[in-house]
Amino acid sequence: MASALTASPLSDGFQATTDYSYDYDYNDNGSLVTLGEDEPQQFGGTFSGVLYTLIFILSLVGNSFLLWALLVREDLRKTTTLFLLQLAVSDLLLTLTLPFWAVYHLHHWVFGMPGCHLLVFLFFLGFYGYMAFLAAVTVDRYLAVVHAVRMLRLPSRLCVALSSASLWLVCVIASIPEAVHSETVEYGGETQCQAVRQQLHLELLGYAVQVSLFFLLPFALILFCYARIWATVSRCRSARRAQAVRLIFCMVLGFFACWAPYNVVLILGALQLLGCPGLTGPEAKERLAYAYYVCHTLAYCHCFLNPALHVFGSGRFRSYLSVRRHSDRGRSLTLTTQHSVQRGSTSRQ
Repeated sequence: MASALTASPLSDGFQATTDYSYDYDYNDNGSLVTLGEDEPQQFGGTFSGVLYTLIFILSLVGNSFLLWALLVREDLRKTTTLFLLQLAVSDLLLTLTLPFWAVYHLHHWVFGMPGCHLLVFLFFLGFYGYMAFLAAVTVDRYLAVVHAVRMLRLPSRLCVALSSASLWLVCVIASIPEAVHSETVEYGGETQCQAVRQQLHLELLGYAVQVSLFFLLPFALILFCYARIWATVSRCRSARRAQAVRLIFCMVLGFFACWAPYNVVLILGALQLLGCPGLTGPEAKERLAYAYYVCHTLAYCHCFLNPALHVFGSGRFRSYLSVRRHSDRGRSLTLTTQHSVQRGSTSRQ
C-alpha cells in the first residue's frame, strides 16, 4: 500500500527501493522488455547514496541527543515526553536502514533475501511510527494548550501505555505486508530488493492511500492543531510566546517542506500511469525521474529535522545541550588535572 513511499516513477509497480539500473516496459506482444541504463538512474543511484549517508549521520546525532535529553533530563511521567521519546525511536528505526539503502544505491543488493525482508520491515515500521507519534504529539499539545482546563485530569500511565502499545501494534501490522511482499531479483547480473509487481489498479490505489493517509490527513491534523495552539498562545502575555510561535511555525513548515514535493511527484507518477498527456513522453519521464530522486530524499530529511526543531527551537533543550557540553568540558579538565598531579608526584619520586 505505502510502497509508493520508495517507488520510482519510472517503474510500472511499487518498489521497495529506488535503485534501478534497468527500466522495464512491455512491447506490443505483452512480453517484458529490459531497457538499458539511463542518466536519471545513474544520477539517482549516486545522489541517493550520498544523501542517505549524510542524513544518517545527522539523524543519528540529533535523535541520540534527543533520546538522552528525554531519558535523563525530562520527566518520563509526562505524556508529551513519552510520545516524543517514541517519535525519536521511530526516526532512529528508519535512520538505521539508510546505510544499507545507500550501499544498495551505490552498488547493488548484497544483504540477501532475509536482509531485504528485515530492512523493508524496519523502514516502514519507522515511517509508520513517525507518522503515528507525530500525530500523537500534535494532539497531546493541542489538548494541553487549547483545552488546558480539561487536561487537569491527566491520563493515567496505564492509558498512555495502552495507547502507545496500540499505535505500535498498528504500525507493526501495517509493516508486515510490505516486508512479506518484498523480494530479491536478478536483473542484468545485479541483485535488487524490490516489491512484488502488482496490477495497475492496485498501484493507483497505493498512490491514493499514500497521498491521502500519509500526507493530506496528517498535514490537515497538524495544521488545525497548531493553528489553534498559535491562536491560544498569541493571546497569552508570556515571555515565551514568541519562541512558542516560532517553533509552531517551523513544525508546520518543516513537515510541509519535507513531504509536499514528494507527494506532488507521486501524483504526477499516478497520472503518468494513467497515460495523462504531457507526462508520457521521454523528456517528461526523464524530468519526473530527476524530480523523484530529489524529492524522495528530501522527504527522508524529516529524520534529523524533528530533533533539530526540538533542540534548537526550544530553550529547554538548548540548555540541556550547553549543560552536557560544559559537563564534558569539566570532566575533561578534571582528568587533565588528575593526570598532571600524577605526573608531578611521579617526578618528585
